[in-house]
Amino acid sequence: AEFSLMANIRHYGLDTILVAGSEGRTTGSGVVGLVSREYLQRYSGFLKSRIQKKKSPTRTSIQISKDFKSKQLNGNNEEFKGILHLKKWSALARECRSFDSLIGNRENIPKFKRSREKVYFKLSYELWEMVKGIKGHIKLNEIIDSNGFHRSKALRIIRRWNQLGIVDIIDKSKEHRNKVFYLIKINLLTKSLPHIFYMYTRTEYLTKKTTKRWRK
Repeated sequence: AEFSLMANIRHYGLDTILVAGSEGRTTGSGVVGLVSREYLQRYSGFLKSRIQKKKSPTRTSIQISKDFKSKQLNGNNEEFKGILHLKKWSALARECRSFDSLIGNRENIPKFKRSREKVYFKLSYELWEMVKGIKGHIKLNEIIDSNGFHRSKALRIIRRWNQLGIVDIIDKSKEHRNKVFYLIKINLLTKSLPHIFYMYTRTEYLTKKTTKRWRK
């Protein structure tokens, strides 16, 4: 029901749905579901005000989507060409080449994977805009909470960055009642972020699932 509500709000707009519900009718050609007259509708603009206050990155979602659909993202970046040949960044260079080759042949990537990677792609850019250029350690939880980022996806992105040496992580989770609490430090001193895949691979997923079962 919650998913249906949010989909209808995005498609029709909250004002239209409330007016249609109070009049006891549907909206347009689609069925929205009648709002019971037993419940008094008091729309105070809460959702609208929250959306307006949300911080947005310097580039729009449309521009980020166009970047994701373009080809050879890393290969066309002159900044990366100067560092990815170094031995220190060999693992990151392999991931960048893999991303470029697969994005260049979209038929090799299932539609569901493209759509999910696109979500990670946008979130990774927003995270990078918040942390790039900061020297010393950064409290990741404060960034996630203050900007309303999806926590598990943001943690996945940071862990991938850690695997490839983009950031270093100090894990303070045990000191905070088992809540995941990371201090991160940026190692890659570039203005732009290399584009990589963030979804769990089949091997990672199976290993994680097997480990969980074994502990039980």
